[in-house]
Amino acid sequence: MGQTRQAARTRAAFAARHPEYEVVTTGYWRNIERKWQRCWPHRVLIPADHDPASGPAPITSTLTFRTAPEPLDEKGWGPDGSTEIPLADYDHHQWLLDTYGLDYGYGVAYRCHDNETRTYRIRRDEAHIAELRQAARALLDEVTAIRRSRDDGRH
Repeated sequence: MGQTRQAARTRAAFAARHPEYEVVTTGYWRNIERKWQRCWPHRVLIPADHDPASGPAPITSTLTFRTAPEPLDEKGWGPDGSTEIPLADYDHHQWLLDTYGLDYGYGVAYRCHDNETRTYRIRRDEAHIAELRQAARALLDEVTAIRRSRDDGRH
């Protein structure tokens, strides 16, 4: 089965388990306070009962998907419903939550070979977010310094 069909099945499975949300495709986002902080989530979640006539729907959560050919346990995914996810995915969720200003996000891990699907609800972690912001700021400062040194002919 192709990647697109797998993603569609995974989205449909999530939607069936969470009828309180509408799964919405979105684009590139930037944090209002930190213009350098950007993200592109796989999907966002809005209330299923939102009336479009009342204005834009509030984004209540993010939704990301991961597909793995290996058993999910071997890739660091914990039991369905737990919060045990690989560190890189945890970082990604925290970055999304911080960029949007949200309290939680969902992740869905899908194993291709046996259609195993696990869903995780990840809560905002302020201490981890502070570390991510600090690392991002340090990287951006380093890039800026390198550019300046090249412009000055020193690099």
